[in-house]
Amino acid sequence: MRWWIEDFKGVASASVDVSPGAVTILSGVNSSGKSSLLQSLLLTAQSHYHRGAMVLNGPLTRLGSASDLVRSGARPEITKLGLSFSRDNRRYSGRRGRLQREMWAQFHLAPSPQGTTFALQELEVGWNGDERASRMVLNKTYARAGDVAVIREARGEGDGTDYLHLKQAISQGTRTLRTYIAVVGLRPVEVVQVREAEYVTRQYRRQLQTVFREFESDSDRLYESRYPPVISEFVELLFEAHAGIDEDLPSVIEELRTARSGNPYTFSPVWRNLSADQQGEYIEAAAVQRAKKPLIVVPLEHNVRGKYGFGSEGLLEDQLAETLGRAQLVLSSLGEALNSITDRVQYLGPLRDEPRVVWNQWNELARGLPVGTRGEYSAVVLSRNGQKYISYVTPEKDQRSDRLIDAVNTWLSYLEIGDKVWAENLGKLGIGLEVEVNGHRRDLTSVGVGVSQALPIVVAVLAAPLNSLFLVEQPELHLHPAVQSRLADFILRARPDLAIVLETHSEALLTRVRRRISEDDVERAKVAVTFVESSRTGSLSRDLLFNQFGDLSDWPEGFLSGIGEDTAAIVEANLQRIRRLGKDA
Repeated sequence: MRWWIEDFKGVASASVDVSPGAVTILSGVNSSGKSSLLQSLLLTAQSHYHRGAMVLNGPLTRLGSASDLVRSGARPEITKLGLSFSRDNRRYSGRRGRLQREMWAQFHLAPSPQGTTFALQELEVGWNGDERASRMVLNKTYARAGDVAVIREARGEGDGTDYLHLKQAISQGTRTLRTYIAVVGLRPVEVVQVREAEYVTRQYRRQLQTVFREFESDSDRLYESRYPPVISEFVELLFEAHAGIDEDLPSVIEELRTARSGNPYTFSPVWRNLSADQQGEYIEAAAVQRAKKPLIVVPLEHNVRGKYGFGSEGLLEDQLAETLGRAQLVLSSLGEALNSITDRVQYLGPLRDEPRVVWNQWNELARGLPVGTRGEYSAVVLSRNGQKYISYVTPEKDQRSDRLIDAVNTWLSYLEIGDKVWAENLGKLGIGLEVEVNGHRRDLTSVGVGVSQALPIVVAVLAAPLNSLFLVEQPELHLHPAVQSRLADFILRARPDLAIVLETHSEALLTRVRRRISEDDVERAKVAVTFVESSRTGSLSRDLLFNQFGDLSDWPEGFLSGIGEDTAAIVEANLQRIRRLGKDA
């Protein structure tokens, strides 16, 4: 799974691997745009469950106004967020091998007229393969205002949902009239088709007659699974049609009450006893009732049973789903991929709260902030969850299930910044936090600042849910180079299930990563450096891959070059000094 941005802040194009198990080192000179990749992920995460405009200023990140986020010089004035992803094999294993290839999506976002937020203008979706036959473009520009108004009125919605027009299911594929994709934030949630009452009546009548003819011709009474949802919807419509009538229900409809669940064996004897005229009358009543609902809606979020059971949302809905074909599966998979990314995001910023004796209590931690943006809730997490068991890998590379507090102690000892840590709930005062150093228990104001810098990283990583996406900026701040090196071991080993993206300038950390790769201590295919470099038309990223010797595929100008340049300068200066001394002699 890969995430990318285009024309976001100062970045023209950049991407990063967010697959579970991947470790990515974000590097580049100051102001090159490294943090923009992280900020775009945080923006998406904090907006994902907000029914309305994208949240530019929220608990995970504060980005100001949308107009400031579009790269200067971008034409048109939009920014793009994108991702590549694969389907859930368990969900679609029975789909005859469809969608085996990797899929992708790209969102085109434009500043709102006031410039305070982003508005989704276009969504490109597809799967790798033939470009023309594997791509859909959903556009807001071509959405009919009248259709959108009908949808909003029928669903009782405000402006929190965007509706993008779907012209055809796939490029050069089946055309779909007056069909829209409902998008909440960036997540497609349903396909909505607007139809006139006459069309709905005609189509529902025709489809129902076809199904019932096949139903009556089933002499073996071994009814297929497609019959129950059709029966259930039909009977439900008959009850709705008579709901507002102040008289007793017709006896036939009363007899069908037991078939509201769609049971063909209770429906069959009642239906077969009716004359052809009576059957036609009831089919027409159901078709007229269905026409009172102008929308045909196919959910994109996975529902095993569907409204009428067996995955069915209704007769016309199933027909629309068949027309959509692979488009429905791609859009559903996109929603699941966005859910996956945003649910997985765990963030820790570069700065830490100052050391203190007692740390604040907090009843509810924000989604995506396991220990707070500055590590201020590390003590709370240890106090509440320290006795919970987690799975992790020790510094000696042993897989272990242990209490969180024990896992934290194990890695703190390896980092050599403390032997043990204690978190004590002091009620209204907060949480007392102490660390053992050289056999003495001390609060964090009495030990080096490295403890308060590194402890939140250790707690956040070890306490993260399975397969989380952990984002951290400059974890090396205030740490001795030797501790930075050991921190690299922690990142590489402790939680192999996590995707970790760390933005860093630490040569010590990178050197330890190179060493572990050369020692075959880590799987080098899962570790990469994403280097972001400035250009006149905006920053660009490229992946630097490790070979078996721990060397990088490229060493761009400005990439952690300080020590190398200074060492070369020292050598050159000493050579010149030696030459001068030789001449003087």
